[in-house]
Amino acid sequence: MQVRMLNERLIQAGKEARALEERCDVELAEQSRLLNESESELAHLRGEIEIARKAEDDLRVAIIEIDGRANAAIQNLNAEKSQLQAALDRANGERARFVHELAGMKRRQADESRPVERVDNGTPRECASTTSLPKGPGGNLRTSEDATLRAGFCPPPTPGGVARTYSR
Repeated sequence: MQVRMLNERLIQAGKEARALEERCDVELAEQSRLLNESESELAHLRGEIEIARKAEDDLRVAIIEIDGRANAAIQNLNAEKSQLQAALDRANGERARFVHELAGMKRRQADESRPVERVDNGTPRECASTTSLPKGPGGNLRTSEDATLRAGFCPPPTPGGVARTYSR
């Protein structure tokens, strides 16, 4: 009986071992499949990382090139701005000179067109032109003396021979 029991236990243990072996084989096959999928995915991801690194390197090179072109463009624009500023300064200087010359020409022309009257000691006395006379409301001359000047006559000199001038 003992041998029989031992024999049955041995058969039972053998069946359990085969069942365990089959489960292990199935589990091993599943684990192998998962490992192969993981390795395949890992290889794919490594390839993607390599592609991303190459794209990153290409972008860095492109950024450096763009930055270089931008710096060159900025330098060109700054140089052009300096040239234009110098031209503007020259033009403004010429304009100021022309304005000054024009004012001098107008002043000389006004001086030449004023009537000259001699004072008691023989020196010429100039009358103010009617364009430089003070005007009242509505642009009219304010006094009868102003009206006399407008007509082209000089007023009599002030006592002591000093000429009286009119200005705004």
